[in-house]
Order: sequence, then structure tokens, then C-alpha cells
Amino acid sequence: MNFVIWILNRIKNSVSKHRFAWVRDYRECILHDKMLSILLTVGMGLLYMILVLVLSIPFVDREGTFHTIICGLSASVVMFYVYNWIMALHEVYELEKKKFWQELKND
Repeated sequence: MNFVIWILNRIKNSVSKHRFAWVRDYRECILHDKMLSILLTVGMGLLYMILVLVLSIPFVDREGTFHTIICGLSASVVMFYVYNWIMALHEVYELEKKKFWQELKND
């Protein structure tokens, strides 16, 4: 069991360090520059929505379906921002907690 946990943690750490560096940068942007992160999210969200809408043109046959897709895509962009904002705050919390415990160990 410990080997499985070790290998999963190793895979997680190796993938997250190299492959998703943009997520770390995006979360830092959320913490330090709110307006830029909101503009970046809206801009990239619009590109994402346009891409999905263009790809779904052959499958949309009713106006109601189109409005549902637009609402779902808009909600997903907002949820992406909120999720990364919460995760950025969680990372700050974890760093503060580690710092606090290190200070208690040193005393």
C-alpha cells in the first residue's frame, strides 16, 4: 500500500512541476493582480467558448440547445476562475501553516 501511495505521489509531483507551470503562474496572477487575471480569464474564456461553439455547429439543431450551451460554457469559465482562486488561497494557507509549524519547532 505504501508503495502505491509513493508512486502516485511521485507521478503527481513530476507531472505538476513541469507540465502545469502555467497554472502556478495563473494562480500567482490571481493573488497579485486581480484585474489582469480577470481580463486574462475573460479573454481566454471567450476563445474557449468560440472554439467549442464552432466545433458544435453540426450538432446544434435548436435555439434552446444553443442557449443551454452558451450558459454552460459561461458557467465553466466562471467556475475555472473561482476554482483557481480558491486553490491559490489554499496554497497560501498551506505555506503559512508550514511556516508557523517551523517557527514552533525552532522555539
